[in-house]
Amino acid sequence: MSDSTVDLNVRRYVMVSVTIAVAALLVVGISLMDFGNHRINIGLSLVVIAVQAALVLGFMMHLFSEKKLIYSVLGFTGFFLVFLMFLILWAYGEVPDRARTQHVTKPVAEQSTPH
Repeated sequence: MSDSTVDLNVRRYVMVSVTIAVAALLVVGISLMDFGNHRINIGLSLVVIAVQAALVLGFMMHLFSEKKLIYSVLGFTGFFLVFLMFLILWAYGEVPDRARTQHVTKPVAEQSTPH
């Protein structure tokens, strides 16, 4: 490798690292802003975090230069991750209410005794 190639790679890593750090500060800033609804804060933060994850996966873990098999495995992993999250959200409504499921027992003095 020539020195110019090494300089280019170092410059790329520095730029990506600075971008990730600025994005982290942006997430903190978004969390402190008042948009009137927390869902907007969460949504914007998740978008910035997704960009951070793409930068880390693409540049730092060298996935942008990988072969097709890596992308296939990564795609299946992402699909199953989203599928399992969907299952959790779908089953969330199936959790029974504690107040309705607790058995109410009468005190011993009030229980009827068989004659």
